Amino acid sequence: MYYGGPGGILSAISDDGLTFTKEPGVRVPSGSAGNSEMIVSDPTLVRLKDGRVRMYYKGASGGGGPGQAVHSVFSAISTDGLRFEKEGIRIDSQQTPDRGWASVPEAIVLPDGRVRLYYVSDGLDVKHGIVSTISDDGLNFTREGPLLTGFVDPAVVRLANGSYLMLAVAFPFGSEGRLTDAAPGIYSFLSEDGVNFKDRELVLTGEGNIDPAIIDTRDGAYRVYYWNITDKPSVIKSISGKLTSTPVPVATAAAPNIVPILAPRSIPGAKVWLFAVDDGNPQLAVSAESDGKLLMGRLDVTDPDAKVSWQTVAGPADTGGVPIADHWHIFTHGYHWLVFSVAGDSASYLLKLDKDFQRLALVPVGHTDGPTNDMFLVAEPNGVAVGHFAPGYGHTVHWFDLQAKKTGQVRIGGGIYTHGNGSSAIPVDGGYLVF
Repeated sequence: MYYGGPGGILSAISDDGLTFTKEPGVRVPSGSAGNSEMIVSDPTLVRLKDGRVRMYYKGASGGGGPGQAVHSVFSAISTDGLRFEKEGIRIDSQQTPDRGWASVPEAIVLPDGRVRLYYVSDGLDVKHGIVSTISDDGLNFTREGPLLTGFVDPAVVRLANGSYLMLAVAFPFGSEGRLTDAAPGIYSFLSEDGVNFKDRELVLTGEGNIDPAIIDTRDGAYRVYYWNITDKPSVIKSISGKLTSTPVPVATAAAPNIVPILAPRSIPGAKVWLFAVDDGNPQLAVSAESDGKLLMGRLDVTDPDAKVSWQTVAGPADTGGVPIADHWHIFTHGYHWLVFSVAGDSASYLLKLDKDFQRLALVPVGHTDGPTNDMFLVAEPNGVAVGHFAPGYGHTVHWFDLQAKKTGQVRIGGGIYTHGNGSSAIPVDGGYLVF
């Protein structure tokens, strides 16, 4: 893996594509202040017929967006993938229609040996989006034209059937106004010829997820690496998935025939917010609140006279003396997870318990975008996600791993997708269905 880092473009190596070890040294060094390669990043590589590796990368004269810095595309050559020799500029954005902005290149070798280079342009023909250029020798390129307005950071792979899959990041607004109706996130597009892309599909929702890179894992799946600009420090993440050749129809079913099997019953000792959760025990796990405390117990639903022996799992002693008010409860990954707010809606906490209701972790969610009493809690492949209402925008989703360690957060909504409070959500591929 090659990536931008301190001092230039760096590399790391992995046996499984998931656990990487940083390699010593710098592959392509950055330049001095004011130099056209003051910042170098966004590498993309192709292997040549003679076995050498050519890297295309972005060189920037400084930080900032279009008009604040000049971005151009450069190349470097290597025989071993570690020691690179700079070859010079490939796309001089000040001499092309790109208006000083040719950034985030993505290169592929075509079946006929030519190299097609995709990159982000600020040209008038694309406003701000992805264009392509073609070369016979990999050094001298001819601009083909605009491909996608309002999308940036292209990643392209040629599929087994000869078509092309592109991933790109939605860039809804530019200096020209609204560029696309797509919500923030990473999207996929398909093309028969590598130039005309269509069939837009959302791959990963959320603001700040950028710079995707895609590889074929050879098991019928693809792995996408990306990072989020809000992560401090920056962390490269990955997701995996398989392509579907045709849209998957939404399953439909007749309305369920709901009939009562037990008469309504009162459960003494629980005042508000009762949750019943199946964790594999013959008796249901139940949670509720009473007198500012969070309680849990077990209920034998087959015995209409059964009592619940409640135990306190969290209370004001855990929240600085503030009573607990409102919670959500799920069972996943072999543990009970509960998120709860406090009176005044000023803070929320994530609680992890084992099947005996013994505490394993209690951590603050860290929500600062609005009140903490409106929430949802859903299972994720590698942990759980807490959603809190963000007034005037939508929701902020906070991710936690299996150790209850926070791994990131993202806002969903905004613009035409601004929505009111939701009380429940279902995780789906690429995002959430919020109700």
